[in-house]
Amino acid sequence: SSLLYSFIRKKTVLESICSNLLTKKDVRQYFNGNNCWGKPIWENFPSKFDDNEAKENATKTYLGRLVPLSRLIKLESDSGAIGLASGFEYPRFPEFPAEASATIVVNQDGDERKLLGAGAKAIWRELPALIVSRKIGESGGALTLKNVKEDADFDLWVGALLIHPKKTAEVLDTIEGVFYIHGNMRNDIGRTTYDKEVHWSEEIARKLSWAVETYREQIDRGWEGRVKMAGANKNQLRGQLHATATRHYWTAVEKLRPLLMDHIRAIGTTAEAVEVTKKQWRKSVRTAAYESYRLACGQETPRQIRAFALAWGKLVSKPKDQETDQNADNENLKTDEAEV
Repeated sequence: SSLLYSFIRKKTVLESICSNLLTKKDVRQYFNGNNCWGKPIWENFPSKFDDNEAKENATKTYLGRLVPLSRLIKLESDSGAIGLASGFEYPRFPEFPAEASATIVVNQDGDERKLLGAGAKAIWRELPALIVSRKIGESGGALTLKNVKEDADFDLWVGALLIHPKKTAEVLDTIEGVFYIHGNMRNDIGRTTYDKEVHWSEEIARKLSWAVETYREQIDRGWEGRVKMAGANKNQLRGQLHATATRHYWTAVEKLRPLLMDHIRAIGTTAEAVEVTKKQWRKSVRTAAYESYRLACGQETPRQIRAFALAWGKLVSKPKDQETDQNADNENLKTDEAEV
């Protein structure tokens, strides 16, 4: 459900198609068999459900699965009626190899592999997982990433159909994006740096939520009681409270992604350039958090002003990331306190 698909995008349609194809050797290794190449569906179209040879080609071979027969329609020549039915059942991961354009990740415990799907995170925050070259039997992004040189820049299209969690046939929405991937992101240092900065921005988002809730507690003495009464739904209640601030924050931070890419691009140049780009990115993210906090928390009454100041300390406290530049944090803190 809501699987994220990734395709390499080149300058022309022809180049893009060629960049997203696998060789027979790759397919043989990936599908673990000699009869896995198959034929395009139109060259061996099933005539009926028990046409087993054509069915095997359609559901269990590389070329056959490129055009799935998920629904069947029969046009009646002697009437205005049609026949509509479900198509073939397709073997799925992990019983069957994942789609070549899918991304496989390992859960937090490291004991289970799963497919990466669209969720609460925006796609750009998932890029470290999406761009890892996947080897046979291992986790990583699309198999076709091996068609791109490790140090080469390229564009990656990523998209998904958002499926209803309980009604698998109901499509709620579509999401997609094209992301410029700098060659530095393909090595461990660049990818780790990008991932680290994404986690850092998520830490700032958590602090923003903490500050907004602290503000609410100060101006609404009954808030803590309502959270307790909400029981299992308390996180949903808190999410509604944080929604305005966090939505504004993540919208602003996504627009700042070019600054993050400047930081990644600086890797391998000079230590000064790396530090300067890092400070620019982090300062802009902090500013986005401060603006989001001001948007969500008013300062119209003395009580609101007091609550605003108390909760502000939660927002500007030192992040858990121990590698944050303490001097830069202190300077930002002084500036922010002056503004308040």
